[in-house]
Amino acid sequence: MKKIILIVSGGLGLGMIGYSVRKGMIDKKKDARSYDFQKKLQVQLSPKDNIADPLFDNEDPILSKVELNNDEIKSIAKNIWNAFGGWLNDNEEKIYSQLRLISNYSEYKLVAKQYIINSDGVSLDFDLKDRLSDKEFKNVQRIFNTYENE
Repeated sequence: MKKIILIVSGGLGLGMIGYSVRKGMIDKKKDARSYDFQKKLQVQLSPKDNIADPLFDNEDPILSKVELNNDEIKSIAKNIWNAFGGWLNDNEEKIYSQLRLISNYSEYKLVAKQYIINSDGVSLDFDLKDRLSDKEFKNVQRIFNTYENE
């Protein structure tokens, strides 16, 4: 009887792992299409279209360097939050693609602020360092290095 329980348990465990891997492959295809769409959208949107948005208040030296609008910032923060899944379900490629939409540290700070709201107080910096492996975090640092100097 114990042998049957062990076999069934092992089969269920392998099935769950297989499902997680398969779901990850499907999600990566969707994320690639989403990333392309967001890049095209980012090119079409510009701060002059959002002149009434307080995000583009030119009196604030930090906000004057922000090219993303408020909805884009919220979307990026939400997408990064959603990319951190449960066990074996983190979607690192989605995290990278969302961080690439950011062009400077001012924008990153605004995304990080929105991320704290989405995550009920967990900072983006903490999750990036805590949830990603050393190799994955080095990829994030490479993306940070591409941000424009302010």
